[in-house]
This record gives sequence, C-alpha cells and structure tokens, in this order.
Amino acid sequence: MYSSYYTQSPYVPPQASQQCYQSTTSQFTAGLAPLPPPGLVIFPNYTAQRPESIIIKEKHKHITRQNFVVSYASTSHNFLELDEDSKGNMLFIDLQTRQEVMRIVKQGGGLLGGGDKVYKGVGLDGREKWTLQLKRHSFSGSGSEYLLTANIHGGQATPLQVQNRVSGAEKAILWNGRMVATMNKHQELQHLRRQDRVDVAPGMDILLALGVAWIRIVKQKKDERKAIDALAGM
Repeated sequence: MYSSYYTQSPYVPPQASQQCYQSTTSQFTAGLAPLPPPGLVIFPNYTAQRPESIIIKEKHKHITRQNFVVSYASTSHNFLELDEDSKGNMLFIDLQTRQEVMRIVKQGGGLLGGGDKVYKGVGLDGREKWTLQLKRHSFSGSGSEYLLTANIHGGQATPLQVQNRVSGAEKAILWNGRMVATMNKHQELQHLRRQDRVDVAPGMDILLALGVAWIRIVKQKKDERKAIDALAGM
C-alpha cells in the first residue's frame, strides 16, 4: 500500500478483498507504476493510494443535460456524480458529503463551435487547478490535440502529455514521459448507455484523470453526432 507516500484519499472502496481487488485491476493497471512521492497532487483528498480502476457510467437523469456516476471497479460503489448545470459546467459531486469537489468550465469554440475549446478544472476556492485546450488540426487529418497543464502541488502550471494508443490503451496521460492514467471504453457492447474505464497509478490525481476522461467522452459523442448528421445530409 502507498498511504505513507501520498495524501490520504477520503474514500477507500469498502468490503473488497485483496484477491478480488487485484483481479479487477491488475490487467488494466500493470503499466501504471507508483509515482515518486509526493505524487501528482492537485486535489489533495483525491490522490490515488494504490492502482485504481474507475468506471464512469452515463445516466439519463436529465432530458437535455449530461449526468454520470463514478464507481471503483473493485466494488461498483458509486462515490462521485458528474452533473451538468444550466450553464454547461460539469460539477463533480462527492456522493458521501453531497459537496461539489471540482467543476469544469468550458470556454471558446466560436459562435459555430468550430474554434479551439478550452476546459478549466476549478476547485472549491474558485482557483483554476488545470487547463485542457482542444487544439483543432482539421487540415492535417489528425483530429484534435489535447494540450494539458496542471498546477501540481499548488505551484506553477506544469505540462502533461495526452496521447492516443499508448501501451494498448485508447488514450493516456503522461507526466515526464511516465504513464499516469489510461482511458478506454468499457464493455461497449454490453451496455445501452456508455461506460468508460479510467485507470490511474498510485500517486495520480483522480479528479484530473476523470476530468480528462469526461472531455474525451464529450468530444467523441459530438464527433459521432457530426458523422451521423453528415451521413443523413448525403
């Protein structure tokens, strides 16, 4: 265990045996080595204490606004809710305390939604904790580039890399060349609603990984709608 290395997490998956936990996560987190202490700390109460596999499940709580629940794969116990507000911000709500722990504010995109979009992860103190810019490369055919910076340990903005198809993962976050989180669609053909799996290394900030994963979900869903609309217009 890594609790002596990192700030203590507020939620530990209950009633999960070590054998069950290892079988649930080992196949997905094998390439996620523990980060050197003190880890990549942005939201101190949400630093992974061990390799974690986390599931984001889409819900249809609202007619027009997005809603997701988040659980640890080892227990299926929901510990976060992601709820879009009337302004289009995504609120991350701790289900134990019912308190907001982070919100993502979207900026840019232009009047027609064609420009670069910027997503800002904001803490309870109103301060910007991380920023992700989706930089369009429409003419190169390479899609959008994820430009991620984070205020690690409350210091200066530090760049992190977000890359596609790393070590078998659909998308990964890297810090100084070290893979710290991966993202994949989860059992896509078994669910009517979308589910995504996020795997994080010990010492990685869980909220940052979930924030990037949510942005990926939003972008993929919009790209899918555009493709359907394009086919319908042919």
